Amino acid sequence: MKRFATLAALAALALGACGDDEDGAATPAAQQPKQAVEPKDVPTDPYALTCGHIADPVASAKASRRASFTLADESGIDDRSRLQVAESIWFAMTELCKKEGDAYTPAKDALAAVKAGKYEADLGTP
Repeated sequence: MKRFATLAALAALALGACGDDEDGAATPAAQQPKQAVEPKDVPTDPYALTCGHIADPVASAKASRRASFTLADESGIDDRSRLQVAESIWFAMTELCKKEGDAYTPAKDALAAVKAGKYEADLGTP
C-alpha cells in the first residue's frame, strides 16, 4: 500500500510539472505537441479515401480508423477479430499506396487483398 501511495505521489508531481519550465513559466504553445486535425477534404466514405488522404497518418488518423473499421464490418471475415481485420485493411491500404499515386483509392483492393490472405496484421508483435 505504501508503494502505491509513493507511485501516486510521483505521478501527481510529474503531472504538476507538465508544461512548466524550471522557473515555473508556461511552455510556449509552439513547443507543445500539436493535436491531429483531420483535413476538411477527407471523405467519410471509406471507398473515397485516397492515398493522398492517408499520406499523413497523423492528419488522417480519425478518417483512416473510421474507414478501416467500416470496411472490417462490411468484410464478412469472421475467422479473425474485428480489430485484426481493421488493422489488416489499414496495413493493406498503406502497402498498396506505396505503389500508387495520391489519387488512388485503395479501399476496394485492400479489402480484396485481406480477404485473399495477402495482408494480415500481426497484433502480437510490437
